[in-house]
Amino acid sequence: MNLQQTGYGAGTRQYEKFPNALRVLIGEDQINATDSLAPTDERLWMIETNMDDISPQILGHVMERAFELGALDCYFTSVQMKKNRPGILLSILCRGEERPVLSELLFSETTTLGIRAYEVERRALERKIVTVETQYGPIDVKVAQLNGHIVKAMPEYEQCRQAARDANT
Repeated sequence: MNLQQTGYGAGTRQYEKFPNALRVLIGEDQINATDSLAPTDERLWMIETNMDDISPQILGHVMERAFELGALDCYFTSVQMKKNRPGILLSILCRGEERPVLSELLFSETTTLGIRAYEVERRALERKIVTVETQYGPIDVKVAQLNGHIVKAMPEYEQCRQAARDANT
């Protein structure tokens, strides 16, 4: 901790086995004080449902809508369901404030009759977007850092794809 202030106080009561005194230390965590690019922990929600009677075309629409409504992640997992039917596990990761609207999306836009929701903890690297000038034009690159060191850098795929298409025309 980087100590910023210290305070002391004493009360008027007399205790037999300990002093009536208080010391307060005010400061910042050293990692966060010197490097705002440390991993962050956050509490999120996972909303899930299993379906064996939904059209695949609808699933793509539901994923698009989930991201529009604030989902942090949305994915499908193949599962084997009762009566030996193949099915889909639809999973949506979101913050607590988006949970009601994303739950409503599942009820109104899919064939599900019930959903599960549970809290999860996520640790994520801090990241920032930097724009890199290339011979094909500007490309955004997502840069992730851990304790002040770059550990990952990934160009934005859609921009690279578009630049490659433009270069071949």
